[in-house]
Amino acid sequence: MAKLEWTGGYIYYRYQGPATLSQSCNGIAPNSTSALAPYNLAQSGRVTVTEPDNILYQGFIYKV
Repeated sequence: MAKLEWTGGYIYYRYQGPATLSQSCNGIAPNSTSALAPYNLAQSGRVTVTEPDNILYQGFIYKV
C-alpha cells in the first residue's frame, strides 16, 4: 500500500443568466471656477451573460 497518494479533479460549469448594475453617488467638487458645487451621479444597466469556468485542483495525501 502506497503511503503517498496523488489526488485531484476537474470541474467545469457555465453560469448563464441576468446581471444587473445599479450605482449612485453624490458629493461636492470644484467646478471650472474653483467654487465648490454639489453633484449627483446615477447609472444602471442590465445584461444577460454566459460565463464558463474551468477549475483544476490537485494535492497529495501522506499516510503515516
